[in-house]
Amino acid sequence: MRKITVDLNGVRAAGELWDDRAPKTVAALLPHLPITDRTIHVRWSGAAWRTEKNYPLNVGEIENRATWLERGDVIYYDDPRHDLYKVAFIYGESQWRDPKGELYVARIGKMTQNVDAFIKACEQVLFHGPKSVVIRLAQ
Repeated sequence: MRKITVDLNGVRAAGELWDDRAPKTVAALLPHLPITDRTIHVRWSGAAWRTEKNYPLNVGEIENRATWLERGDVIYYDDPRHDLYKVAFIYGESQWRDPKGELYVARIGKMTQNVDAFIKACEQVLFHGPKSVVIRLAQ
C-alpha cells in the first residue's frame, strides 16, 4: 500500500493507493505523480470530481471493479470511446455512470486522514467550480 497526499483548495488530506487490489493500475499511475491539475465535477455520477487532464494508463483491464462508490474512494476511470482517462475522488453518494447507464471503474485507493475537511473542500467544486489539485506520493 502506498500513501498519497491530496492538496485541494488549501486543504491537505492523506490516503492510500491499493497495490494489492489494483496492482497494474496503481503501478501505471505512479509515473504520473505528482499530478498538478484542476478538478471537474462529474455530471452523471453523483458526489464526485475528476481530473481535468487525461492520464492514459493503458492497463487493459478494470481492476477492483466497482460502479457503486463510497465516500473517500479514489478511482481511475478509463473510457476510450470518449477519450477520458481520469483520476477521480468520491466525496458522497455515487454511482459511476453516463447517460446510458452504469459504468465500471477501478477502485484504486481510499482517503483516510483529514477526510471531513477534504469532503468540505470537495463540495466546493460543485458549488464554486474547478479548483486546483495536487496529488502526490506521501513523503
